[in-house]
Amino acid sequence: MRVEIGWVAFEGNKIESFIPAGAACVTRPDRGLGTPYFADAPDALKSSLARFDTSGDAGALKAAIAATRTSGTERSEDSTASRRWSRCRSKQCREGVLKGDGKAIGAAWNALGLGDAG
Repeated sequence: MRVEIGWVAFEGNKIESFIPAGAACVTRPDRGLGTPYFADAPDALKSSLARFDTSGDAGALKAAIAATRTSGTERSEDSTASRRWSRCRSKQCREGVLKGDGKAIGAAWNALGLGDAG
């Protein structure tokens, strides 16, 4: 599924995903939602995410992270996002996100400044 305007939210199998304009998300009847990615993402990232989403392979996740290394302007954008994310610094917020707590995830989302997820 590709999003052209706004945001699309999916929820299934206890997984919630927000896909912004310009991004895509693979859905599979047997596994549900895949990890969203931008359409212009490197092929290495897309293939690593597909492997991770279908197998849960930790090596595929590491490869996906490695494929997102940035430089120049992209690194500046990543730094801005990281500073926004750091607003959710409290141990309670981090632990809540890791546990899948909706309130903590909402607080982290709001810290990113991406608009209301409601």
